[in-house]
Amino acid sequence: MILNFYTDPSHGWLEVDLDLLRKYGIKHEISEYSYMKGEKAYLEEDLDAGTLIRELKMRGIEFKFNEIHTDRDAPIRNYKQFQA
Repeated sequence: MILNFYTDPSHGWLEVDLDLLRKYGIKHEISEYSYMKGEKAYLEEDLDAGTLIRELKMRGIEFKFNEIHTDRDAPIRNYKQFQA
C-alpha cells in the first residue's frame, strides 16, 4: 500500500480513503484536527496518522509513503474539518 503524505512548512497529513477508516473501525478515533474532502481523509501527522499506522502494523499490512511537499500552506488546510 502506498500512502501519500503531504507536508507544508509547518505540518503534514496522511491521505487515505474514508472507506479504509471504516473498514478497520477507526473512523471514530480520528480527531477534528484532520480534514476531509470527498471520499478522502487527511490525517494530521501528530496523532491521527499514527492511529492508522498502528492499525496497519497490527494487521501486518505493508505500506510506504509517497512524500509530497509544498513551500506554501497546503490546500488541505482549507478542506472540511474531519467528522466521524
